[in-house]
Amino acid sequence: MAKPATNFQRKRALVIGINDYYYFNPLEYCVRDAQDFSKTLQDIGFEVTPVFNCNLKEFTQVLKVFLDRTRSTDLVLFYFAGHGKSYKYDNYLLLANYNPSQSKNESKNMAEGIISIESIMKQMAHKNWCATIFIFDCCRKHLNSLEENNQQRFLSMKGTPKTLIAYSNCAGAVIRSETGNDKNGYLMGNLLKHIIKTNVEIQDILRDVAQDLRKQTSELKRLYHNSEFNQKIFLVTTEDQDPIVKPMNASCVMNTPRGLPGADQPVGKNKELERSTNVDANGDRTPKRTEEHIVSPRLAEKDKSVAAGSQVSNARSQEALSSSLSIDHVPDQVRTLNSYPSETFGVEEHISKEIRDLFQHLKYELPIMNKRGPMSGNCVSETDQMENFLKQNFGFNNTNDYIVSGVRSFQIRRFLSDVDSRQIIYFPREHQSAFTMTVSEIKKWQSSYAVYADQNVRGMDKAFLQKALRGKSGDGDEAFRMKFVVRISDCPILMKFDARILRRSLGEQWPHLIKLVSVTGVDFAGRKHDVNDVTTYIKNWQEVFELDPKTGKPAVFHGRDFYPVRHHPQAMLDEERLLRDLARMVRLRLQACDQEGVEIVVETGIGLGVFAGKHIGIDGQVRRLSAIAIRHVVQNYSTTFKNIRAIVLALPIFTGIRDGRRLPDTYDYFVAEFRMSQYSGHIPLLIIDQDMHELTVAIALRGYRVSQLNPADSHGVFGEYWQNHGPAVEEKLALTTVGLLVQHHLINPAVLDENRYHII
Repeated sequence: MAKPATNFQRKRALVIGINDYYYFNPLEYCVRDAQDFSKTLQDIGFEVTPVFNCNLKEFTQVLKVFLDRTRSTDLVLFYFAGHGKSYKYDNYLLLANYNPSQSKNESKNMAEGIISIESIMKQMAHKNWCATIFIFDCCRKHLNSLEENNQQRFLSMKGTPKTLIAYSNCAGAVIRSETGNDKNGYLMGNLLKHIIKTNVEIQDILRDVAQDLRKQTSELKRLYHNSEFNQKIFLVTTEDQDPIVKPMNASCVMNTPRGLPGADQPVGKNKELERSTNVDANGDRTPKRTEEHIVSPRLAEKDKSVAAGSQVSNARSQEALSSSLSIDHVPDQVRTLNSYPSETFGVEEHISKEIRDLFQHLKYELPIMNKRGPMSGNCVSETDQMENFLKQNFGFNNTNDYIVSGVRSFQIRRFLSDVDSRQIIYFPREHQSAFTMTVSEIKKWQSSYAVYADQNVRGMDKAFLQKALRGKSGDGDEAFRMKFVVRISDCPILMKFDARILRRSLGEQWPHLIKLVSVTGVDFAGRKHDVNDVTTYIKNWQEVFELDPKTGKPAVFHGRDFYPVRHHPQAMLDEERLLRDLARMVRLRLQACDQEGVEIVVETGIGLGVFAGKHIGIDGQVRRLSAIAIRHVVQNYSTTFKNIRAIVLALPIFTGIRDGRRLPDTYDYFVAEFRMSQYSGHIPLLIIDQDMHELTVAIALRGYRVSQLNPADSHGVFGEYWQNHGPAVEEKLALTTVGLLVQHHLINPAVLDENRYHII
């Protein structure tokens, strides 16, 4: 009797599609079928390795890498779309380089471009997975062959224990067409329809597919399957409808030392804690007591991709994160280089040498970041420099108006449309070390401006976007909506964060390879405009903040701020909702980068400083969830990106060192998450303690199209407080890039052009 439970922890799939055969009948729909199946499997929680038009050598290499990445606790699905046949007593899959013999002795060619299904099954059987599903989608068009014992039909197959085999055969004559809908092959068209069913056992799904297939092809094509399962397998359950991690609530966070991020402790004013804290480089208070490390909290059962990691012992968890905090973790052989903390993930054998070399360059050959440089505090001289540059070249001057509270409006008297395109512009002024550009180049950068917005957000339309990008978004709902909007454009870097001008001569192409991605993060600082962040993600906000007796909402002080009550309880995050939204934001901005042809994505922490809610005790949880969100999206959706080749997370470390170990910073939360989940996505990732500008310029100089991230304000105005001498990243980007020229609505008319808005 089959057991009514499914005990696997991850769902992995290897999906093969071959259209282009070197020497004989090409196929039309196999690659499309493999692509569509990969996307559908990802949507129901699978980690997918898709491969298209591979020859035997390539297939063998991919299979080895795939097998090495699996665990005994996995459910594995293998799908092959292409030519297949039986020969004598075995069944075979034909790879792209299969060369059928022109003589009657086809057996001479059996070793080239062909692999037996039995050999694949034997290799997989050694892994002893929880369950294995084979789907062979062959028998599509006639395969010419002269060998008498050769048949296009598969012979009957029976698997090893814990396997299910499904394969399509033609009854009699081969059908003339692969498809019944001009989109997918017959089998795949029906499989896509049924495999997403919730709480339906896999064998019942295949029975439905087989029935529809027979009807559609008038019994010419049939699906056969047999199972050696000792349990019922449900690929999609009710809980799988949201494949993102369902995190533990605050009461489930275990083994986190008190006084460190994520600790379960009251957040009211604590004199004892005040006496035992230091102020770090960010001006934040950190405990004086020495803590060896923090433990990455347990991950939720809903995320199959990290479930195995959640079972790692506490000792192993502590060891994983502890190594990222130790100042002695850099190998001896690289100590003589400009080494700074960094970790790479997903750099496997199949990753190109170019990307490997790029990561090595970024890790060891850049200057160490100066974290107490001229722009680490107030940026008075840099602000004056930008104002003077705009005055001299574009007639900039401030007006008596304000775009939003505290943000001075301005006007320019010389628009680029009125200037000769051949005119040369120098930043900050004409000098042999200036960044040199032409008006024509600036116009080109302006014309690259585009907006991508999430169509699933209520109220998201072009009229709203145009309103918001003028700084007119309302408090609450409209400000919250801006979290699901991405602004992207070409945006060269004029100087690094050490305030040194980047000398550039006309004709150098690297500035044209840099894009700036402006996005809004979650804001728990407690401000009127972002009131929905508090009321949406903090379950007990009414107990945490002072309330306005008239409205029942958080009371507003000084026209903007919310204050926590003096002895408020622990703030309780709605982790599931927050994580889901964080993942949506990540996916949207990566989709935008991919659409714009970005190859290397450079990201930094969004909303993980003062906006992470340290004053109400949730900053550790917010950093952890942000790390999970990025890992989840890159792990599960990497195959949907056509252009992105690598991701670099620039997470500078600012916390101090005690007894040879650092206090935890955002860098450590991200490293711990990718380690504990045993990240195995298709896009390699580098986490590094480095200056975002330094990384971006280095990548562009190597010829890659690269993007960097701007943690923008929810009002929607680029560089919003750039004239207030503040040191926040958004203001720094306004002072060190051409961002004001290309993403500010008062300078670039394209910002308010609705034709540039893409609601996806």
